[in-house]
Amino acid sequence: MKKYKVSEECIGCRACAEVAGDNFEINDNNIAYLKMQPGNEDEEAKCEEAMDICPVEAISVYKNEETDLPDAIVAGSNIKATLDKHPELKQVLINLSPMFKRMQNPALYNTLARFANFNDAAKVTGLSVCEILHTLNHQLGTESKLLKIMPECIKITHDEIEDESTEITWKESPELYIYNNNTIEDLVEKTSILSPQENIVIISTEKPDELLKVANGLNFNFNIEKNREYRVSIFNPAEKEELLPWKERKEDFEVLDVRKMTTDPFDVILKKAYSTEDDNGFVLVQRFEPHPMINMLSEMDFEHMTEQKAATEFWIYFHKKVSKIDDSDTSTTKVNAVIQSATPVAYPVIMRLLQSDKIRKHINIKELKVW
Repeated sequence: MKKYKVSEECIGCRACAEVAGDNFEINDNNIAYLKMQPGNEDEEAKCEEAMDICPVEAISVYKNEETDLPDAIVAGSNIKATLDKHPELKQVLINLSPMFKRMQNPALYNTLARFANFNDAAKVTGLSVCEILHTLNHQLGTESKLLKIMPECIKITHDEIEDESTEITWKESPELYIYNNNTIEDLVEKTSILSPQENIVIISTEKPDELLKVANGLNFNFNIEKNREYRVSIFNPAEKEELLPWKERKEDFEVLDVRKMTTDPFDVILKKAYSTEDDNGFVLVQRFEPHPMINMLSEMDFEHMTEQKAATEFWIYFHKKVSKIDDSDTSTTKVNAVIQSATPVAYPVIMRLLQSDKIRKHINIKELKVW
């Protein structure tokens, strides 16, 4: 049987999928991909017809299977490298297990898939590595190449990640995160964006292989302990960069232009302020200089400077000072609070309460979480 391929010239006309639907399909990006190589003469004839009617000649045949076909995918093949080369395989993997839908998240694709191989994928999904390899290679038409190298294809180098575990010499975050199937995506993303000298502590009932792969791949230090459960402390050892004074880098702040808003922008501005990290900032663009808002953000440890660009165009640069008070400091008479809103009805009420001088005088709102 002939082996077919689809090039990047595809324009998503869907003709091939209509003629040979068992072999060609259209992905979420409206690009055709080879769902399965033909397995009989009837399918091969339909693939030939699909190739003939393709208006941009994006479908072609591998002329020499030994030299033209790609190498077989094996257990130790890197997932991201494989999918970058054969993006059509993403949907094939998703069809095998819905857990592969994680790869549709760009952050996870560039972390989990970047440091994992197909043996790792088999462990996580519960599929056999042989099923994954035969499905992928059948898709590419390289199954014969896979068979020739069995059983070497399923052999991988067993790296004991625990051997990389080091003693904790860093200051740990007081927060603990629970690792499970529901939180893995969020925790992998949190780990991958750890700033220099930052730490995250994870608790898991099972060994968090995926998270350890990411930490190891990013050259982070980590400590793993096993008692009744796993406790993993991950630390980014990179040195913090010396930043310029904030007024010299204010032009890099994110711009929040509220001039065209038809409703009170208070909640938008406040949400932005609460999401701004220490020693970072944002630029508020307004038709006037909003002194009440400036006063309120000053109470939240923001400093500012104003530039008037035009008669009705003010740029207010807000910078959040680095906190010098430890969370355990109880010398203040204010009560620390974290406000969370998951109900649309409650959200505007919370926003209005936050404008109360009396509330701000007695409550230190440390964080605002809205979803």
